[in-house]
This record gives sequence, structure tokens and C-alpha cells, in this order.
Amino acid sequence: FVPIFITGISLAVSVIPEGLVAVTTVTMAVGVRRMARRNALVRTLPAVETLGGVTVICSDKTGTLTEGKMGVSELVDANGMVFEFSKSTSRDPNEGEVSCRGHIGGVEAGDSLTMHNTEKQNTAAADMSFVVCSLCNNSEVFFDSVEQQWSSLGDATEVALTIASQKAGLRKTDITSVVEANVAVSAPAMPPLQMLAENAFDSERKRMSVVFEASALLIAESASGQTSATSGKRCLVTLVKGAPEEILSVCTHQLSNTGGFLRMGTTAEGRPAMQTPEAIVSGIVSNLDTRGTVALTSELINSSGSTCEQMAGRGLRVLGLAAKINYLDADAPVAEEALGLEWAESELVFAGLVGLIDPPRSGIIDSVRRCHDAGVKVIMITGDHIGTATAIA
Repeated sequence: FVPIFITGISLAVSVIPEGLVAVTTVTMAVGVRRMARRNALVRTLPAVETLGGVTVICSDKTGTLTEGKMGVSELVDANGMVFEFSKSTSRDPNEGEVSCRGHIGGVEAGDSLTMHNTEKQNTAAADMSFVVCSLCNNSEVFFDSVEQQWSSLGDATEVALTIASQKAGLRKTDITSVVEANVAVSAPAMPPLQMLAENAFDSERKRMSVVFEASALLIAESASGQTSATSGKRCLVTLVKGAPEEILSVCTHQLSNTGGFLRMGTTAEGRPAMQTPEAIVSGIVSNLDTRGTVALTSELINSSGSTCEQMAGRGLRVLGLAAKINYLDADAPVAEEALGLEWAESELVFAGLVGLIDPPRSGIIDSVRRCHDAGVKVIMITGDHIGTATAIA
């Protein structure tokens, strides 16, 4: 028995060569090194098998296929006036400017929208659009004294809208910070516009809205827009942004083609010289009054829809902008629940469309081409307008 047992152990040991472990280790190490040279690191073998079986890649657009550095490229107000932004992706609001290049009706189909009219002018609809961009927004843009550069907090889209409004000369704090009370009037200090409620964006209705109350003191001192029916009442200003088709679906009027109310000229450095906070709030209220609006007909809706298609066809992410005012009795309490979606996002006044650019990430074209060469289909997933998605693809 003993000789047979020893023979069996000998056979078992001889099945596995002494150098097998060393050979296997060296072989796998060389394989990992070759993969690392191609920027591929593998922790588990099944991951390689799964990757080798991939035939379709579904990729998000913003921040994956694109840089995620959004900037407002152009704004088209409710009456078709086109405003173009220079250095749109710069986070420094002091870089670049906003210039009017004329009516969109003068642009031929397929025109690259190269600026040909640098005359600086402003319209009430464009200024109201800047107000919506600035106030219907939760982002911040500030200069970081430690890093010595401009930084931002918040969603990339909202950051781009904030920078755009600042390039136009409007800062959120200009009309939402506390101003000194008039000593001649017994009233506490309060901001020109004070936020009452916010209805956050969601993927179903594709809109965001905020409700502000205009300072009773400023409204009382403003002669414009005051009638016996509105004098002494609380003035609520609602600002809304979202998908263009969803914005237009809840608009009944649009701003008329009148002059702007934000600026009163330019400074010696060529920057916009802004009106006082009181004048800006007065301009918002008076232009949203029925005398500053016209009925939104089906023809005007179709025209705005066509403009949106043109902007999306150039790869721009398009948002619609709208606002309205309502007067309430001075002694009537307003609960935040009463300023909800049904009330805030109805019977709006259309202000304009804003187009944001998000440049493709460097090298992404070559990466997609290599996937196609390997037989892998690439699908882009995005919530943008189909025209924007098609232009990017």
C-alpha cells in the first residue's frame, strides 16, 4: 500500500509544473502592462468580458459629449430682435458685451448669424428677458480672492444665464438687496423686489417660476402704471423660464415693441450705465401692465416657434422666458401655497428666447469614430430640443 500511495502523490505533484505559478504571474503582469499603456486598467476579468461584448453605448450629452461649460450665445426678444453675446463661455461678466444685430427677419436661412450690426440698443422685451435670467435663478457668480479668478455656484445653465444678465449690466443684488427707506414715509426698509415663493423646475412641466413682491414704497412713488384700480395695492411680479413650447403654452400676451428700461447709456469704459433700482422696478411693472403688452396670436406663436427651431438647428439649447404682474389688496394675506403652479404659471407675458452654447468636448469626435469602427453604436441621451440634439449629433 505504501509504495502505491507514494506513487499517487508523485503523480499528483507532477501534474502541476513547478514553474507554472511563476509563468502565469509574469504573463498576466506583462498583459496588464500592455493594457495600461493603452489607458485600460482591469480589476476583475468579467469586466473585460462584458466590455468586449458591448455593441451599444448610451451617453449623456451635457458634460460628457460636451464640455459642460455653457454660455449664452444669443437672445431673441418677443418681437424678433436678435442680441448677440461675445466671449459667451467666459465666467468673467466684465468680458464680452451684448450687441443688437437687427431683426431676425433680415437673416437668411442658413446664415451663421455672424454679427453685422453692432449698434448697441435695447428693447423692453430684451430687458425683461435679462430680468428673468437674473432673478428666476439660484446660481451665484463671484470673484474668488483666494484663487484670483471668477467662480460660480449652481447649475451650469443657471450660471450661464446669470453671467449673461451681468454682461447686460444687471446684477441680482441690484434689485433684491435692501434699500434705504424714505424718511418722509413711515415704512420699513425693504428690497425693491422681495421673493415670496419659488416653484422649482421639474421634468414634467419643464418650467421654473418665482414670485416677487415689488416694494410698496417704490410703487407708490412711481407715477407710471398707477391707476385708481391699482393704486395702494400689493404688486406681485412672477418670472418664469423653461422649455419654449411649455412657456408659450401658458402665455396669453407678449411684450410690445418699446424701448428698454434697464440702461440709460454707457460709461466712459463702454460698460452699460444702469438705471436706479427704483427705475428698473418701475420699468418692470409698467411694461408688464396691459398697456405694455399685446395679445399673443397664433401667428406670433408660430413665429416664435420657427425662431426656436432655427436656434436649435444651430446647436443652441433654447429656453423660453416670460413674466406677469398681479395686483392684490394691500391687507390681503398671501400664503406661499396660494402662489403655486396653477396661479404662477398661467396667463403669462412672453418676453423672448435665449440660446445657450455648450462646446463639444475635445477629442469626442475621434472617440465616437473609433467606437463606430469597432462596431459599437453610440446613442446620445438628452432632454434638449430635438433640433439641438440633431445639430450636436
